[in-house]
Amino acid sequence: MAKNCDVCGKKISFVSGVKVKNGNICDTCGEKIGLNSSMASLAVAELLDIDDIKQAQLNNIEIDPKKVLSTYKQNTKNGLKEPIYSIISNSQNQVLHMEKSESISDSKHYCAICGKKVGWLSSSSLQDGKICDTCGAKIGLDNSADANIVAKTLTIKDVEKYNTSHTKINIKQAIFDSKTEYEKLLITFKKEGNGHVGKVYMDNKRQQFLIKQTFTEHLDDTPPTLYNYSDLESYDPIENGTTIEKKHGLSRTIAGGLIAGPTGAALGAFSGNKAYAAVSKVSVVLYFSGDHRVEAVLLNTDTKTDSGEYHAVKQLLLRFCHELDNIIAENNNAANTATSAPTISTDTDQLRDLKA
Repeated sequence: MAKNCDVCGKKISFVSGVKVKNGNICDTCGEKIGLNSSMASLAVAELLDIDDIKQAQLNNIEIDPKKVLSTYKQNTKNGLKEPIYSIISNSQNQVLHMEKSESISDSKHYCAICGKKVGWLSSSSLQDGKICDTCGAKIGLDNSADANIVAKTLTIKDVEKYNTSHTKINIKQAIFDSKTEYEKLLITFKKEGNGHVGKVYMDNKRQQFLIKQTFTEHLDDTPPTLYNYSDLESYDPIENGTTIEKKHGLSRTIAGGLIAGPTGAALGAFSGNKAYAAVSKVSVVLYFSGDHRVEAVLLNTDTKTDSGEYHAVKQLLLRFCHELDNIIAENNNAANTATSAPTISTDTDQLRDLKA
């Protein structure tokens, strides 16, 4: 009874074809990957499934049946359970490596997976070789800058594992995983947090502040600076004026300075008539337990107090101070609750007091 090839669909006569693990393939499909009517080929074929055959064809792999069968038997003897396709792929790479090692300069221009020649613009560089765009696309690597960064962290064996498991790389996750602890925290605070003022990032869910690093601190791999909301003790809004105002014929310089908190006082200071027509700086200094302080700068350039930019900064500062007031109030409530917690006297304590 005639059968159809499970790869190409062609009819297979009773006396032709190759039996594989979960089906049958025609002689043509078998020959494309190095399988023939030899005993070694037939033995290897029975270890392969249809997906293995298709993958081998896609990667232009030509199987060396005797070598693959020998490796499989040796692995079985040693208790190793390496997938048959992995053995075939490794065997193919060894052949390619031997062929390409004849010319070191030429080795840079061949795909380490399928053996095709690759151009500078049509390949991805790995730690120990190159792969063509076709092989890269099979595991999720595209031509993006992030994909090229991820590719450089991979080895040829890594690519083979992805091929064997038929999985693709999540580029965004791979990039995230490769970042430092600080970079991961900053991304998380930006994505899931509640905004920032200057270099101070807030996350109400985490109940933490993250302090953004300077470029130099980042280069030096400085550990991230995190403060718990419960560590916040107080804050001071600061505004520096820059102009000279004349009153009754007298001139005076307004250097600016502290605006008393909490938000109500800050609101009054910002809402009242200014003694200066411009400011050079608006910031908030946060004080944390352990004698730590951090300055969140909202404005650091000369700005007129009647401008839209100054008005926007004023609104941001008031919202920020309101958030800080709420945090400090919660901290105070927690401290008061802990202080006023009733002391439960035990019978032993009462007896001790009576004896005294």
